[in-house]
Amino acid sequence: MNFDISERCINLYKFFRDRDTSLNISIGSIQKQVNSFIFYENCTMNTVDESFKNFTSKSVNKDPEVKKINQKTLNQILYENKIKRIDYLNIDVEGYEMNVLNGF
Repeated sequence: MNFDISERCINLYKFFRDRDTSLNISIGSIQKQVNSFIFYENCTMNTVDESFKNFTSKSVNKDPEVKKINQKTLNQILYENKIKRIDYLNIDVEGYEMNVLNGF
């Protein structure tokens, strides 16, 4: 499974990894709509974390595009997709790690 706040990244996953489930969502501690901060469509610095957004804005000298995106918990995603076992979990969420883990 792949999750990303960049729609372009998800479309690329769907093309190159067509057997995977790829979702254009945020993962966090509760289900809600959040602001995603998109600096570039394939940027590794895109985030939903406000303080990381501020740091990145200064680093790249650019304001991000702000897009509303749905957020779910990792527990919800696992339940909805009937996943009972995880072999490998990589969390790369630019400052939002504790929010993801709090929803697990």
